Amino acid sequence: MAEHAFVVRVSGDIDQAKAQALLAKLIGCGVADAQATVDNAAELTEPGELDAQLALECEFGNPEPLGTTLPALKENGLSFSDCIAAFAAPEGDPYVTKLRSLVAGDDDTEVDERAVVAPSGGGAFVQAWIWVGNEEAGMLKHADLLEQVLDHARNETDTPTEEHAAYADWLEDLITNFADELDDIEHEVVTQLPGSITWIDEAGKPWTFMASAALFALVQQARLGVDGLSVELTNQADNFCRQYGNKLDAMLRSFYTAELTE
Repeated sequence: MAEHAFVVRVSGDIDQAKAQALLAKLIGCGVADAQATVDNAAELTEPGELDAQLALECEFGNPEPLGTTLPALKENGLSFSDCIAAFAAPEGDPYVTKLRSLVAGDDDTEVDERAVVAPSGGGAFVQAWIWVGNEEAGMLKHADLLEQVLDHARNETDTPTEEHAAYADWLEDLITNFADELDDIEHEVVTQLPGSITWIDEAGKPWTFMASAALFALVQQARLGVDGLSVELTNQADNFCRQYGNKLDAMLRSFYTAELTE
């Protein structure tokens, strides 16, 4: 391969560390075996402004495909903020300025001082950050999700059956006392087979049931009515029952029902 040498003139304060950082980026873009030295910076006419010659001696290889180069740059510290800085419109861009004024006071929408602008016919699209809550996205923590199930299950009927009332009281107790275990159920280790639990209601009546079946029944009740559990949360709750139902049935036998059945 042919060897090439070239000089890059850099405005601003540059030192060996910055030169090496620049080299790393060049190497990531296909420049192989690069070496650099930084000459003594010479003062320009404006005080404090420096000019440096960055001498690069390198051998050029075939540039890596973008799909390969970008992950490598990310591995070496490239951030999304770096990309925004590279592609953002100049400071004071009228489209960015206008959008910032339009969303002023909106806590759910943020526009950076410098943002990416994509011109389009008659205007432009401007990069912005829009808040989406866990509930809206159907991505609540397990305990928070089951609390939503409980609230909607109780609100959807004024006269619950004794059985559903017992299920709801049990679920409330479970969320209150074992929220951390629910949230970390993926990593909980169980050593026994799934089995039924026994819940004693306020009247002293015992109820024996599978925890997963009781939870599934509450999910179905919670989705009823105009103000029922949203489709997103219903789907998340159904997935929780399918994915962790057996584990929940086994886990509760070991650290929950013994205390209740004494």
